[in-house]
Order: sequence, then C-alpha cells, then structure tokens
Amino acid sequence: DEIVDEHRLFLYDIRSGEHWDLGPFMGLVCRVLRKTKQGDLVLLLEEKRPGTQNEYGHGIICCMGVDGEERWRFQPEMGQYHHLSDVDEADSQVITLYAGANVSVRSDGLIWRIDGETGKLLCSRRILIDSDEMIELYHVEALDCFLYAERNRKELVFLNHDLEETKRWNGFFAGYYLKDSIVGNMVWYLDYPNERVLHLFDLRDGTEKSITMEIPVLVEAVLSDGRILGTAGKGNTHFVLDQNGIVAARCRVPGMLNHVLTDGDSVLVTEVRAPDTDVFYGALFDQVSIHVWKLEAK
Repeated sequence: DEIVDEHRLFLYDIRSGEHWDLGPFMGLVCRVLRKTKQGDLVLLLEEKRPGTQNEYGHGIICCMGVDGEERWRFQPEMGQYHHLSDVDEADSQVITLYAGANVSVRSDGLIWRIDGETGKLLCSRRILIDSDEMIELYHVEALDCFLYAERNRKELVFLNHDLEETKRWNGFFAGYYLKDSIVGNMVWYLDYPNERVLHLFDLRDGTEKSITMEIPVLVEAVLSDGRILGTAGKGNTHFVLDQNGIVAARCRVPGMLNHVLTDGDSVLVTEVRAPDTDVFYGALFDQVSIHVWKLEAK
C-alpha cells in the first residue's frame, strides 16, 4: 500500500509491518507501475514545470530503490500540452506509455514501450493528428494487442507489440474512451439517447450485435457470460439482465450504486450512502459510508 503526497512516497508492508519513506520528489508521484526483480519500484512521476500554464505534467518514469537511490529514469520527449499515461497490462515486464493527441492545440499522439527492468526504449510510434486521432490507448488481453478509437473515422485501430498497425474495423460509433467497456474480445456501448439499445462490437471480426433491453438502464458493466448490469431511478435500483436483455433480477439499496468491480467470476458492486443521496458528493466525510455487495453467480 502507498500513501502519496506532493513530495514523498510512504510504503507500508501490511504483512511484515516494514515501511519505507522515499523522496523528496520534485513533483507528484502518480502511480507505482511495477516492482523489478531486484525489488526496486518503477514510478510514474509528474515533475514541476515552473512558469507554464500547467505547473505539473512533465511525465517521467523513475526506478527507485527502497534505499532512496534512483536506479534509472526514462524521460520521453513530449510537447507542453501532452500528458503521460500508462497502459494496464497483466504480468508484463514491458511498460507501455502514451501521451494522447490534444485536439485543441493540434498535438500528435505518442506511444512508447520500455523495458520495465532497465528503462531501455524498445519501440515508439507517433500518430499524426492530421490523419488520425489517438486520445486513449488500451490493451486487449484476450487478443494480446493494443487498441484505440478514431472517432472522426468511426474506426477501431489495432497495434501489435512493436506498435505496428495490424488492422482497422470501421463502424464503431461510441467515441474515444473504452475503459471498463472491453470484455474479452468484445467492446460494448449504449445507443444514446436510446438507453434501451446496447451494442456489442466483436474485436475479432468487426461485426456488431445489438440488444434491445426490456427496460432502459444505465449500463455499468457487461460480464464475460453476457449478463448486463445496470442502474435506474436515482441510482439506487440495481438490475441484472440476461444475454437477451430480459430482466433476471433486481434489488434496491438505501444509497447510490456507483461502481462495478469484476475479478474473474467474482462481481462486486459498491454503494455510497449519505444523509441526502441527491447531494452526497458535498456531504461531510464522516457522513458518507461505502458498502460493497457481492453478486451471486447465476
């Protein structure tokens, strides 16, 4: 576990009780990306850029030992308006980084892959904004490839581990952001403003299936077995729909259901409770409670 403030990183081992205090850092510690074979930490930092409109944002990757010594760093060349992010990949020694295109200032999209043990640059790619748009980058574990949405052309673009384009599927209308929408080899999206129609786009062959749900719900997740989870009303009514969009179960909670967590066959739903669910975001911290529900297997 880590507790992060502006200048230091505090690490605490909940098993042994050991703890380490790293820093100070000249900026913000955004994420701990991985631990090396030697036990060092690879961190995503945003260093200060004094005198710029965005004081933080110069992203770097830094490998730091628990003794406080820096082992190596990777500092990609980016423009002033770029923001460095990493791609979630399961059990990979290679770290994939990207800085999405910024449409307002006409800056290109950038991608890098580096060795997570040494920081060595393995490959990179620049995606020209005049011919394409790469705002967010994702790893599709089921197909072991990278994916981004090109909204203006209504296309999904696939890249291999060398960041070479392998294929494009036309006809995807959902937009740039696919987080939590990729399930196995499918990506889903709602047909706004018609919240009764759910689209499932097959990443293997580019075909699309549409499901008309029995009732309109705000879809939170589609499970690997095809069941659909969603909320309705003020966010306090939870629905489970089967693969054909028919309501299979429902329940109501006192607060507001706001997130679905999936891990294999285990499905958890989080609920936030406050004195007034209409304004719970402004409630005092000690007035808010979090409750976790487990969805039973069918």
